[in-house]
Amino acid sequence: MKPSNQEFLKKVLLVSTFLFLGTLAVLVSFYFKNYLSRDGGQAKLPGPALDVVSALQASPIVNYQGATIDLDLSATEQQTLVLHFWASWCEPCITEIPEFLESIEHSRAALISGKAEDRDSGLNPSSVQSDVRYFAISLDDNKEDLTRFLKNFPKLDSENLVRIWDPESTLSARFKIEKLPATIIKLPNNQIKRIDGIVDWKNIKF
Repeated sequence: MKPSNQEFLKKVLLVSTFLFLGTLAVLVSFYFKNYLSRDGGQAKLPGPALDVVSALQASPIVNYQGATIDLDLSATEQQTLVLHFWASWCEPCITEIPEFLESIEHSRAALISGKAEDRDSGLNPSSVQSDVRYFAISLDDNKEDLTRFLKNFPKLDSENLVRIWDPESTLSARFKIEKLPATIIKLPNNQIKRIDGIVDWKNIKF
């Protein structure tokens, strides 16, 4: 005896409901794992405190031109290190970069001004204000794309920041970067902060 159309529709509806609930459960799980686990976009890195300096020194580092560079990280204990991961194909990165560059200029201007005032007061500048070092780390895997992008943002290839090219994502994997943009901040007290997504560079405080 063939099932009635009504019974067939009930079975289809039941199967569809199970599929919908299963998909919903996966999406909810993904949301909690990737968003609600962070505190307003900021969170300390999980597990033991990450040694940023060791991670930077673990393998050869190249600049945007592909030339190996020797990072001088001997004086980083009292410095704030800002590692900003980006790529030319990342639309949020493109939106963020102008404010990122402006933040670097303001930081350097404030530092220079502060040290000048300290010298005039007879104080040791290094004992009053710590440096902030910026690292702009590109994950572009195509040299031409990177070069073309730098022509639009020449300040991104300036001496005001350390330029690192990570085409194989070796460095980003070491810092567990899964999406862009992302920023790792090491403070002078060795506290580590991580910001996934666009940073409010105009109001950020280290």
